[in-house]
Amino acid sequence: MTSDSRRQVLYVADYKKQVVHRVPTTAGSNHSQWSVGQRPNGLSLTMDTGNVLVSCSDARRLIEFTSQGCVLRDISIRGDIVALHHAVTLMNGQVSVRVIL
Repeated sequence: MTSDSRRQVLYVADYKKQVVHRVPTTAGSNHSQWSVGQRPNGLSLTMDTGNVLVSCSDARRLIEFTSQGCVLRDISIRGDIVALHHAVTLMNGQVSVRVIL
């Protein structure tokens, strides 16, 4: 789970349904969900744009979504990684991942 204070939104990974829920924290806004196509287990926001980074441990994939749920990139992590738990963007725009080898 992660939140975006700029957009007043909460994002929740649903491992079982393979979706990310986008839940507005303000009244009158609608909940939505995006299909990930994999089982998401880690969420974070990019520092510059507020895009959502979704870590999919079982598939060893990192998927970047816009704040509205459009896929921007889908990155496959090399084969000797056992599990991808979490990813964050650094100040220089690079992505840092927490993995198990």
